[in-house]
Amino acid sequence: MNGSNINVSNLITPQDIVFSTLYSFIVFFGVVGNGIVITIVRKTPSMHTTTNYLLMNLAVADLLTLLFCPGFYDFALHDFHLSTTLNEIFCKFLAGNAIVCISFDASVLTLCMIAVERYIGIVKPFNSNWNLTRKKTRLVIAIVWVMAAISSFPDSLWTEHNNEEPVSSLRYPCTRPWTVKHQTSKVKTYIISHSLLLIVLPSI
Repeated sequence: MNGSNINVSNLITPQDIVFSTLYSFIVFFGVVGNGIVITIVRKTPSMHTTTNYLLMNLAVADLLTLLFCPGFYDFALHDFHLSTTLNEIFCKFLAGNAIVCISFDASVLTLCMIAVERYIGIVKPFNSNWNLTRKKTRLVIAIVWVMAAISSFPDSLWTEHNNEEPVSSLRYPCTRPWTVKHQTSKVKTYIISHSLLLIVLPSI
């Protein structure tokens, strides 16, 4: 290994081919589907409603989740060696959960806002103070992404490249706070609170 040079280190296995093929199909149809939603909402004036803006934001979040799924980049790290610095960057922002956690949290929060917006539309249809305008919707979407980034920051902070042992096909090259053997008390607290606030509570 020399600097940031990239060298193929392992032969591609049949499992790698199956995984990459299936994942490519998932990404392709997901990108096309979400891309269609985004394009229709943006290009069709009659679709410029607060609910559709929130649905478009949901499509953007799902698109990012597809493109930055950690599994694909874990697969890439198994077959290539990078410099130490690039390994850390790769783990934190690609093979780690940094971006995908933000997009996942944004999806959950957007779904919550859609539910609230529909509820207000049914319960208080004539109360203009509660109705979402385009300006309010943009503000809500911005708040959703800021909250998603804040809630996902610890996950990104604690994700790092695993230098303890050689990378094998049975082990992730990046360690994450979700890994059982790396769970300290503060990590467990974060995982439990994050799950309660963004998985359990919104589903009630």
